[in-house]
Amino acid sequence: MNGKHAEQLAKEFLLERGFTVLGQNVRFRRLEIDLVAKTGRTLVFVEVKGRTNIEAVPLEEALTRAQQRRLRTAAQAYLLEHPMETDTDEARFDCVFVDFSGPTPKVHHIENAFW
Repeated sequence: MNGKHAEQLAKEFLLERGFTVLGQNVRFRRLEIDLVAKTGRTLVFVEVKGRTNIEAVPLEEALTRAQQRRLRTAAQAYLLEHPMETDTDEARFDCVFVDFSGPTPKVHHIENAFW
């Protein structure tokens, strides 16, 4: 399993569903946003997780509060540095999990994974 492979599969998954990907591995100092996307007038900050045992931790609990806090901080920095992309109605945090436990990877997308 490879984190970059999971991110690529997540990106392809979102593109197939009509999302526009604005950035991948967007860094702000030591923080990183795996994918920044847009769907309609919604800006979406996406955390990607690759797992070989997706049942070990429920998907809804896979992001710790510290990870959520870091992603929120990075998203705020992104919005400040990209004001043209803030012309949206809302922003949200999604999580895409890629399950590598079977012969073919399966993608699980959780919208509004946290506030």
